[in-house]
Amino acid sequence: MGKAAKAGDAEASHQLGDLLLGRGDIEEASDLYVTAESHGHAPAARSVGVHHLLQGEGEAAQVFLSRAADTGDERAAALLHMITGKAQTVAEAEASFEEAMETTPYPWDHTNLGVVLEKQGRESEALRHYEQGSKRGDAHGAYRLALLLEADGDADRAKAWYRKAAALGHPAALKALGETSGKPDTVKE
Repeated sequence: MGKAAKAGDAEASHQLGDLLLGRGDIEEASDLYVTAESHGHAPAARSVGVHHLLQGEGEAAQVFLSRAADTGDERAAALLHMITGKAQTVAEAEASFEEAMETTPYPWDHTNLGVVLEKQGRESEALRHYEQGSKRGDAHGAYRLALLLEADGDADRAKAWYRKAAALGHPAALKALGETSGKPDTVKE
């Protein structure tokens, strides 16, 4: 598993990260989770959330657990329910994700900041970050954008963003479109 993880195998990186996290090697686990997430391995989101919980970063943990729960991860949803209200401040989480975008930009950084902004009622800023995350290949960014547009009553644009999220592999987007398997054709922006 170690060789596969070093070679960039997303699933192996995630599994090795979980083993290391269980052993207490939090920083090594974090590096492996970044590898898994950067290769689009959605199941790593719950593990990243747990990592943030262990670091005392409840708001960041909520963001990642929410990502996992949105893909149907019931264990992540249960953890999210348990920790709601036990978090670092929203301002601390916002600063953390902004710093991450500057130092080690990954596609999900914009989306994660968007989630924090949305929680603050700053939907227009969240929309921009979701779109940026999606443009960088983060399926969850497209999915969150679709949810916001749907809540605003813009069903046509929401459906287009659900299709983009589904094309990027987001299972909840497929469900929202009434599709059970496969990836739909992408929709032009």
